Amino acid sequence: MFDFLRTKPTSPESEAFPEQQPEEGGADSAVGMALQAALIEQAEVEPEEEPEPEPESIAGVTTIAADTTIGGSIETESPVLVLGVVGGDLTCGVLTVQSNGEVAGDVRAEGDVVVRGVVTGSIEARGKLTIASTGRVIGDVHAHAIVLDEGGELRGRCTMGAPKAAQTDPKPDESFIGKMLDDDDDDGAFSPPELAVV
Repeated sequence: MFDFLRTKPTSPESEAFPEQQPEEGGADSAVGMALQAALIEQAEVEPEEEPEPEPESIAGVTTIAADTTIGGSIETESPVLVLGVVGGDLTCGVLTVQSNGEVAGDVRAEGDVVVRGVVTGSIEARGKLTIASTGRVIGDVHAHAIVLDEGGELRGRCTMGAPKAAQTDPKPDESFIGKMLDDDDDDGAFSPPELAVV
C-alpha cells in the first residue's frame, strides 16, 4: 500500500517522510497522501521545551546542607531548609527541618514550620507547625495551628491560636483568698483578715 522506500528524498521534510508514489486505483493513495501530509505538518511544528527553573526560585531558599554545622544564630526573611545542624537561634520566613536535620536553639518563623528532624528549643510560628512522624520537638511551642503526626514527639508546653499580642497587666484578684495572699506585711508571714464583731 505505502511504498516509502522507492523514492529518493529531496528535502528535509522528504527525508523524514518520503513522498509516496500514488498507486493506481485511487482510494488507498488518497488516504496515504492525507496521512503523509498530516505527518509532515506535525514534524514541522517544533516541540515545546519545558522551561528550566528560575535561578531566583532556587536561590531564594537558605539551605543548610547535610554536611554542614553552623554554630550561631541565623536571621533571614527567606525560607530555610535544614539538612545539617544549626546550633543557635533561628529566625526566618518558613522553616523545614528534614529528617536528618537538627536545630539546637529557639525558632521564630513568620510562616509555617515543618519538623521532620529534631528541634531542641522553643518554636514560635505565625503559621502552622507540623511535627511529622519522624520529628521530635523538645521545648515549648506556640503556633497558629499545630499538627502532630502519629509517631511525632513533642515534649513541652503547647499553645495554639493567633500570634501573641502585647500582654496587659492581669486584673488583681479581688477574691477573699486573693486578699489574704496579697498581704502588705514584708515579713512573709500569713496574717488572717480582721474580723468585725457586731
